[in-house]
Amino acid sequence: MAPEGVTEQRGDRPFLPMVVSYLASGGSLVLGSAAQLLTFAILARWLGVHEFSVFVAITAVANIAVHLCGLGAMECLVRRVARDRAIYPQMLGHNVILTAASGAALVLLGAVVLTFFFTLSPDPVTNVAVITLMLVTNILLVRVIVLTEQIYIAHTDFASANKVVVGFAAARTVAAALACIAFGVTSVAYWAVWQFLCHVLVALLCMRAIRGLGTPRYRIVREEIPQGLYFSIPFILRALRQNADLLVLSLVTTAEVVASYSVARRILESSYLSVEALNRLIYPGSARATAAGLHQALERVRRVLAAATVISLAAAVTVFVLAPVLPYLFGKDYLSLVGFVRSYAGSWCRSRCGRSRSRHLVPPAHTPPARPSWGSAASPAPALPYGQAGTPRRWELSCPSTQSKSRWWSPLGACSCTSCGATAARLRSPLEGAPYDDGGG
Repeated sequence: MAPEGVTEQRGDRPFLPMVVSYLASGGSLVLGSAAQLLTFAILARWLGVHEFSVFVAITAVANIAVHLCGLGAMECLVRRVARDRAIYPQMLGHNVILTAASGAALVLLGAVVLTFFFTLSPDPVTNVAVITLMLVTNILLVRVIVLTEQIYIAHTDFASANKVVVGFAAARTVAAALACIAFGVTSVAYWAVWQFLCHVLVALLCMRAIRGLGTPRYRIVREEIPQGLYFSIPFILRALRQNADLLVLSLVTTAEVVASYSVARRILESSYLSVEALNRLIYPGSARATAAGLHQALERVRRVLAAATVISLAAAVTVFVLAPVLPYLFGKDYLSLVGFVRSYAGSWCRSRCGRSRSRHLVPPAHTPPARPSWGSAASPAPALPYGQAGTPRRWELSCPSTQSKSRWWSPLGACSCTSCGATAARLRSPLEGAPYDDGGG
C-alpha cells in the first residue's frame, strides 16, 4: 500500500497544473484587456467626445450583431471537437458557411439601416462605405479571429489561444497609436480604414496559423443549428442588454454622457475576463464530462461557481478602488466616468457567477442513451424520433431515490437526473400531439 504522503501528492497533481493554466489563461486575457483599454483611451483622447460617441454607438450595434453571426456554431465546434477530434473538418466547414452567410446578411442590413441614424461623412456614398467598412470589420473579421481562438481551445491548445488573444489586442493598440498619435487621425471615417486594415492582417495570420489542423469540409450539420441557437440566446440577450442602453443614450443625451458611459461599460467588460479565463479553461473538460449526462458534472459545476465567486468579488473591488485614476487615462472631458464605473463595479458579480455555472451544463452528445420501452408489450407505442434537438418536447423525470417527479419543455435530447442518473421520459409526440407514457424513470 502506498504511504499517505504519496496519495496526497497524487490528489494535488490535478490542482497545480490547473492553477498554472488559469494564470496563463487569465494573464493572456488581462494583457489583452489592458491593450484594449489602452486602445480605447487613445481613441477617446484623439477622436474627442463627439466623434468617440458616434464610434461607440456604431460599435454597439456591431457588438449585438457579432453574436448573431454564425448562429452559435462556434460553441458546437468547441463541444464536438473536444469530444472527438476527427469531426473537426466537418465542424469547421459548418462554421465557415454559417458565419459567411449570416455575416453578409447582417452587414447588408446594418449598412442600409444605420445610414439613417449616423453621419460619418457629408457625402452619402462615403457615409455608406464607411459604415459598411466598420460593420465588416467588427462583425465578420472579428468573428474569424475569435473562431481561431475557439478552435485552439477545442484542441486544448491554450497557449496558442492565448497568443491569439494577446496578439489581436496588441495589433489594435499599435494600429490606434499609429493612426492617432503618429498620423493625427481625429475622425471616425479615417479610423475605420485603419481598423479594417488591422483586422484584415490579423485575420489572415489566424487563417494561416490553423491550416495545419485540417481543411474544412463544407457542409451544414443540421442537428447542430438548433443547439447553436439555443446556446447563443443568452449571449445575444446579454449583448442586447449591454448595448441597447448605449443606443438609447446616443439619441436622448449629450455626447459626453454617451462617451463616459461607454468607457465605463468597456471597463466592466474587461473585468469579465477574470471569470472568462476560468470558463475558457474549464469548458472543454465540461463538454467531455457531460457526454454521459449532466449529472456527471454536478460537482464540477459547484467548484466552478465557488471559484468564479471569489474571482468576481476581487475584480469588482479592484475596479472600484482604481476608478479615480481613469480621468488621467481617458481625458478630463469625461466628467461622468468615475461615477459610472463605481456604480457598476459590483453589479456584474452575481450575473457572471450565474453564467459561469450555467455555461458548464453542456448538453449531452446527440447519440441518445438506450431507448426505454414505449408503452406495453400488448399495445406498443408508434416509433418516433427520440433525442433529436430542435423541436420543443415535454419531458417528465421520476427519480426513484428522492421519490420526486418534475416536468418541463426543452428542445434538447434526453436529459438525466443529477441524483441517480435516471433518464427523462418524453410525454408528448411532436408529430401526432397525442400524450403517451413511455414508462421511463
